[in-house]
Amino acid sequence: MFRNLRVHFVCRRRSKHKRPGTMPKPQKLPSGKYRVQLTTPAGRRSKIFASRANATKWLRKVEHEIDVSKWKDSAKAERTTFAEVGHQYIDKVLPHHKSGKQTAYTIRRLIRWFGRYRLTQISPAVVADWKEHRLEQVANGTVRREMICLRVVIKTAINEWDCHLPHGNPVLSIRLPPAARPRDRRPTEAEVTAIVEASESAHLSSIILLGIESAMRRSEMTLMVWEWIDLYRRLVTLPDEATKTGVGRQVPLSTKATALLRDIHQAQGYPTTGRVFDMDPNAVTRAFIRARRRAQGVYHDECRRLGRQPDPRHLEDLRLHDLRHEATSRLFEKGFSIIEAQLVTGHKTIDQLMRYTHLKPESVLDKLG
Repeated sequence: MFRNLRVHFVCRRRSKHKRPGTMPKPQKLPSGKYRVQLTTPAGRRSKIFASRANATKWLRKVEHEIDVSKWKDSAKAERTTFAEVGHQYIDKVLPHHKSGKQTAYTIRRLIRWFGRYRLTQISPAVVADWKEHRLEQVANGTVRREMICLRVVIKTAINEWDCHLPHGNPVLSIRLPPAARPRDRRPTEAEVTAIVEASESAHLSSIILLGIESAMRRSEMTLMVWEWIDLYRRLVTLPDEATKTGVGRQVPLSTKATALLRDIHQAQGYPTTGRVFDMDPNAVTRAFIRARRRAQGVYHDECRRLGRQPDPRHLEDLRLHDLRHEATSRLFEKGFSIIEAQLVTGHKTIDQLMRYTHLKPESVLDKLG
């Protein structure tokens, strides 16, 4: 019955060439390590591992990512250091930021720690070690800002500069330190007077007094030019590029602020153009710190001379930006409404405005009756 059945046996020789898409096997090197060479959609890759298991695991991961069309080449991230990325961010991104100088300072500080690392070497453990080290040196708020800056720089490298990280942004795995408690420090009249008298800067005293009277930011006052000032109408018109929020506004001037600007205008020979204060914002802060330290020294010398115990809170932990808090608080103590105060300070939201408002309990006693 099987006479008419013809059976064919086909013998096929095994090809010496791998089928397309087949992953290569790790090759053991004389050093005992394992090398993998493969061709990916981005080109030929070669990678060395300490063990066969790690090499095989990486191969399977790449094969899966290629199969699901999610594979991205991390070769650039493997050869790029954080120092290169940090300097590129400073040169290409920060020129378009209003606070570029301060951010550049933060990035340079980060480069001192992470600069030697390749991007793929910055693991969550490396970031956590740096975070622990920094928390021993500075406050939580400073470390929080530096971590956010580090996260943004690495994110930019991933999204815009083709530095793919297989495990994503390592900073996202590390919890940020808790946000600092909002400051509620208000300088006393004696403290303001002491710093003004101790100042050796040609402009610091005027900037301090104008800041308290107008609630303008440090950067707004140092950028201010005479073309923006109308002493007759008692207004300063700040353009969009001069404000932190990018939205220009008109700042009404009190009689004290107007008188102060009139004196400066007269002392400078009644100019119609040019900057009012020829100082850099950071120079103002440094001058304020020096003046505060000198004022503290004068205060302690005076206490020793009179034989009395100095107040440990006098001039302690007082910052230049606290003057803006003081100016905002004074507006409400004068009876300004929220909308009126927001018009003066330039805060975009009521929540931001409230962070700068610290009323003294004594100011509401009359209303309580």
